[in-house]
Amino acid sequence: MNKKLLVMLLCPLMIVACGKSNPEKKDNPNPEPQPRKEGISFKGVIKPMSRATDNGFEPGDAIGVFAVEKTTSNVSGKLMSSNYADNVKYVYSNGLFSGATSVIEQPTDKPLMFYKAVYPYSTDLKNEFTFAVNSDQSNSSSYTMSDLMTADTEATSEVSPHLVFSHKLSNIIVNLKYEEKPGGSEQLMFNNVQVEAKANINENTFTSFGTVQTVIAYGNGNNSFKAILPPQTVPEKVTLITLKVGSKKYTFFPESDFVWRSGMQYTYDVTVSKAGILTFTSSINPWETGN
Repeated sequence: MNKKLLVMLLCPLMIVACGKSNPEKKDNPNPEPQPRKEGISFKGVIKPMSRATDNGFEPGDAIGVFAVEKTTSNVSGKLMSSNYADNVKYVYSNGLFSGATSVIEQPTDKPLMFYKAVYPYSTDLKNEFTFAVNSDQSNSSSYTMSDLMTADTEATSEVSPHLVFSHKLSNIIVNLKYEEKPGGSEQLMFNNVQVEAKANINENTFTSFGTVQTVIAYGNGNNSFKAILPPQTVPEKVTLITLKVGSKKYTFFPESDFVWRSGMQYTYDVTVSKAGILTFTSSINPWETGN
């Protein structure tokens, strides 16, 4: 069995990336011992009031990780067109993010590295990318996978750096109160909203674009719904919300623009009158700290 084949077979067990192997050298009867490279794993946490569970990551959650070496020409760790490691897939299990099929190897001389990560994982991740929330967020998985988050570290030589994730889109919560609730199941939809965002990691900007669509909200407990949407401005006088209860249907048209910003949570308390009129009061808070 040749050396290359042996390395390929051992890589999954050693959890070491195979992409950076050394070229073969002639046999040396007295080889010098080589320093051992270490594979990087990550401790991943989310700022409070986070994600679909609001408690943190779950087994199987995947992120894309970038490693940027600190140099005299890149002291701030900006993502370049090519970096020390680009969009390596890591999966959460037992409190750590570990390499799905390979890991980022720490160089033997242990230079300082910046690490940047994006949730959820996609093969298309880079400094500038586009992201779309799910148009049907009525189940936990589709709601969770709409929650675009990023994290970054200071320059470090640690082999288990901490990644602290922040929400980058807007969380919209609607709490309903009925003067007289009709019978039947509830469904709430956001109409005329953009579902795509242009992201720039270096600039930390997330901007909506594209045609408007309808998004089905996720049940948030009794008489409450929520949806994750790109930061955007919804103009006045358009049909923003459709509420269905049994055979009844209610709509809401904002009297002024609704402005949703990155990383913010918007809570709307809605009273539904017997005549079917929806009255709104609202509060705005940073997503990470709650109300």
